[in-house]
Amino acid sequence: MLIKKRLFLGLLLALVTSAGFAQERGTKEEAMSMMAEAIKHTKQVGLTKALDDFTNDKANWVSKDLYVSAIDSKGNSLAHGFNPKQVGRNLWELKDPNGVLLVQDLVKTGSEKGEGWVSYQWPDPLTKKMADKSSLVRRVPGADAFLIIGIYR
Repeated sequence: MLIKKRLFLGLLLALVTSAGFAQERGTKEEAMSMMAEAIKHTKQVGLTKALDDFTNDKANWVSKDLYVSAIDSKGNSLAHGFNPKQVGRNLWELKDPNGVLLVQDLVKTGSEKGEGWVSYQWPDPLTKKMADKSSLVRRVPGADAFLIIGIYR
């Protein structure tokens, strides 16, 4: 009887956990809202402080699987809300499995349009598999910086 109870509790925990993961996806609308808040925050506190906040203040700048990252026009990582070890690295030549130079595409889109979406393949931290991802990129007014927030599709 004790074994059945433990098995049931284990299965229940697995079900609840997997249901929680299914709800951990940010939407396009949520990414756009977060971007608006990130730009507003940058204007309020200045770029340097905002970049630090985006990297280190997870309570305010990570929601579900959404987070803010930032690069400059040369592909240098300025902020990364999911992996702070990326900050300071040059990502210019970063390619997805299909050969998409995603950082170059992000810079091009942000430079030419001011804001837009870039699609590519990226490892999904929830499934541990390659997945389609689209990132919203927006140029920071008056700075050599682009904010990025991605969603898995």
